[in-house]
Amino acid sequence: MKSDRDGYPFVLAGAAPALVALARGRRWWAAAFASVAVALGAFFRDPDRRPDAAALPADVVIAPAAAKVMYAGAGQVGVAPEGDWLQVSMFLSVADVHVNRCPYGGTVTDVTYRPGRFLAAFKADSAHLNERSEITVVRTVGSEERVVVFR
Repeated sequence: MKSDRDGYPFVLAGAAPALVALARGRRWWAAAFASVAVALGAFFRDPDRRPDAAALPADVVIAPAAAKVMYAGAGQVGVAPEGDWLQVSMFLSVADVHVNRCPYGGTVTDVTYRPGRFLAAFKADSAHLNERSEITVVRTVGSEERVVVFR
């Protein structure tokens, strides 16, 4: 299993003091810092996921992350863009893989940053109050289809 490269600085932040502590003979400190580096490495793990190994139907939207589904249904006012939308909201715990993938094939047509708060992700209001990026993906399968991914 590989790690996401964005996690390397965090893993190094735990590994470097562990090496220094080990060089100075401080085994307990070295073990503590090494444990932090291992935990951060696990947090930034990036397992192989190959949904494209088999042909998928054109209308399939795959899960962008390994997470708990918190809401699935009609687009919530203030969360989904205006119009007729289906919405799926997911929560990633600290133990989940924090690599997000695009759930839908197509062309990215827009990326919008929305400033906001930093509420705990398991709170219902976090979906529309927290800061996020909105990524619009468009593809044509008979007719034009648009998916907006909030990240």
